[in-house]
Amino acid sequence: MSTTSPLYGRTRDGMLVARVGDQVFATRPHEGGFHLVKAWGLTGTLNDWTAADFHDNRRDPVDEAEFRRTVEEWADHQRAAGAPRPP
Repeated sequence: MSTTSPLYGRTRDGMLVARVGDQVFATRPHEGGFHLVKAWGLTGTLNDWTAADFHDNRRDPVDEAEFRRTVEEWADHQRAAGAPRPP
């Protein structure tokens, strides 16, 4: 798998999560819905992480479709920028 191809899963506490290279996105429950949170350079597997691993700096509501669109746009951006490919 390319480092610019999203890898989707769930965190230990059930949040939808995606990794694109070193950037990680997740959906954190917030006021009856979800909002997008991010992290950088997390180690381990997707299901090792919890909400405490993510930065909570965005309050825009997001559903699963919007989350996946945002992740795919980031992956497209990384591919266009020429992100390094694994050997």
